[in-house]
Amino acid sequence: MGGPPPDTNYLFLGGYINRGLYPLETLCYLLALKVRYPSRVYLLRGGHENPYGVLQYANALLGKLEDVYNREAEDKQLLYTLYKSMPIAAVVDNNYFCVPSGISPSIDEIRQLNELDRFVECPQEGPLLDLSWAEPEAREGWQLQYGSLSYAFGPDILRAFLDGNGLTKLIRGRQLVMDGYASSMDGLVLSIFTAPNYVGRCGNIAAFICISDTSEITYQTFTEAPERYG
Repeated sequence: MGGPPPDTNYLFLGGYINRGLYPLETLCYLLALKVRYPSRVYLLRGGHENPYGVLQYANALLGKLEDVYNREAEDKQLLYTLYKSMPIAAVVDNNYFCVPSGISPSIDEIRQLNELDRFVECPQEGPLLDLSWAEPEAREGWQLQYGSLSYAFGPDILRAFLDGNGLTKLIRGRQLVMDGYASSMDGLVLSIFTAPNYVGRCGNIAAFICISDTSEITYQTFTEAPERYG
């Protein structure tokens, strides 16, 4: 739908497992694309790319390998290393700040992201956690979210961050939106969700964002593919 690499550049915003029926196939395919087209395909580290996600993934899929190859522990460690190597944010066309979820009260300038040590497990607080879990909120200021891992940020906070870094929009994933994409905060936030019929029962459409050479944004939507395996 979006065109094959290297004709099209791709940026994925995390959440490669726990989203549908084929996490192993999805992750392996994306990694193969990254190896084949390293300057055309980029994979960000999201909230599920952590040891807990590795354990869920391993218990569901890699357990099969333990019986055949006795490789489960090795594969878990490879996943740990892989996730820690993924970048945590991206800027597209000097306009769009792209993250798994949100911004952080610890980060005022984009350059500060380059000073973080991302090659660690995601801590229980701080910018690595916030970029993966913080959420936009209609109320102004920073808010503590009940039952959440991070903060909520208001339109005043986001506007100050974007203006201070010469950016125009925040593009984020992670949040289920039934039409596949949604705009909020008077267009400052674009939420995108690319898992159709999330976990096999939500009935949502999925979408991805297309950014043209002139930095214009359009959307493509799609529905779930037929189940391939019984």
